[in-house]
Amino acid sequence: MGLGWAIRVEDNSGAEIGFPLEEVDIEHGATPVALDTAGDTGHCVYALNHFQEVNGKCIDLDGFHHGEVRGNSCVNGFGADHYPFGNQGIVLNNSDPRMRSEQIEIAGNELEGVLFSGIFVIGRRHRITGNRLRRINLAHCDQNVTRYGCNYAAVQPDLLRSGIYLARGAERPDPARDNVIEANEISGFGISRHCITVAPGVSLVENRVASNICRDDAAE
Repeated sequence: MGLGWAIRVEDNSGAEIGFPLEEVDIEHGATPVALDTAGDTGHCVYALNHFQEVNGKCIDLDGFHHGEVRGNSCVNGFGADHYPFGNQGIVLNNSDPRMRSEQIEIAGNELEGVLFSGIFVIGRRHRITGNRLRRINLAHCDQNVTRYGCNYAAVQPDLLRSGIYLARGAERPDPARDNVIEANEISGFGISRHCITVAPGVSLVENRVASNICRDDAAE
């Protein structure tokens, strides 16, 4: 969706997104996405959409603000090698200069089998609650791991290995602050150490973080 206002996207389903591999437009920088957003997109609702085997991002919220993302799911059942275009699960962004990432409710969503981090957060006054994130960081990104592009941002070591990552900006600076992150269940490789993390220059105490359950998955 691009330049949308007060639109509801509900009860859709899909599978094998980003397959076959040879049809993905890598030459022009394309990333497969199950539910994509662009432009200035406000007061919209993405709810109860369910996807399986997503070789890319689950939900891209580039330009999305003052809206709801609830009850959606993306479930992947294989290991990291099966998703060469894999990415983060839910990603906030602010490419359009007319908008600011704020007041998004991200609640009750399910992510399972994400190549990198679960949720990438910028902006302010979001509520991220009651989400279930399992098998996060299939790539096993950690110190000195370069496979799958884990060393993409050396100055932000937690960018690709966290359950929820509070960033300092995306296309434009907009540090994550004044957000509520509560009652999420997060598991995956190294998640007990990298569950909810912040980028350099972002303060965890400027966000309300409480009652989240974080644990490591059994080795795959």
